[in-house]
Amino acid sequence: MNNGKYLFAQVTSFLPADDFIKCVKKYNGNYKVQHFTCWHQLMCMLFGQLSNRDSLSDPNEHRDWRIFAEYAYILIAEARKVCSSNDDFDLKVDGNIYAVDSTTVDLCLSVFWWAKFRKNKAAVKIHTQFDVKTDIPSFIYITDGSVHDYVRMLV
Repeated sequence: MNNGKYLFAQVTSFLPADDFIKCVKKYNGNYKVQHFTCWHQLMCMLFGQLSNRDSLSDPNEHRDWRIFAEYAYILIAEARKVCSSNDDFDLKVDGNIYAVDSTTVDLCLSVFWWAKFRKNKAAVKIHTQFDVKTDIPSFIYITDGSVHDYVRMLV
């Protein structure tokens, strides 16, 4: 277990905390918070994702989602800078090239009643636009599972 703890600490040490603090301040995310700060919530959500755990539903319902969305865009911009210097990519085109894809995520209808997809099934669809050169998503949009790929990507 200790190896996992050290690995998690190494991974999270690369996160620009100052940028996250700016996002929290912008949306007043730690207002009236004494113990479980936005940073703690971020660390828990990251650990949950990396270890395949369930989400933090109560804190997520009471915090402004824009804190985490804005921070994600900051991280994506940083990753694009690092990945854009890839000389192995040999495509001579001016501008960016994007690939568009989507995936349907099946959900339990009794828990995610709001995501009804079929009579006895729940689902959401994740529409993603990837920067082909960096393999980094530049746009992600989540809809209910019945939204057609073609229609969503034209918007």
